[in-house]
Amino acid sequence: EIGFTPLHHILYVSNICSDLHLHERKEYCKSIIALILSQAPDSAKVDFGDGVTTTNFAICCRLEWYDGLAGVVITTGVADALSVPDKFCGLRPFMFAASLDLSLDTIYNLLRYYPVL
Repeated sequence: EIGFTPLHHILYVSNICSDLHLHERKEYCKSIIALILSQAPDSAKVDFGDGVTTTNFAICCRLEWYDGLAGVVITTGVADALSVPDKFCGLRPFMFAASLDLSLDTIYNLLRYYPVL
């Protein structure tokens, strides 16, 4: 399936929403992502569109590992989530995260969960 699911919406909003302070926004989005994944886990398996996986979309939205990316990866299935390079830049998820200056924790965990290249 392809679409803009509620999970995609919150990932997008978590990146652009500036009404809340940074810490409050992260905690709010983290809880919503966890709620969506617990109630509709298959939403993590729906591609955003144009061949962009939910994991790569989450990385593009600068979602950090401990702020919800771990849940997206694990719910999608580690091999499915981390083996697909980004359609536009061709980078594997850990490389894509590094290119966007995401935290070392995020980059490390993406590589740790899928060390096969």
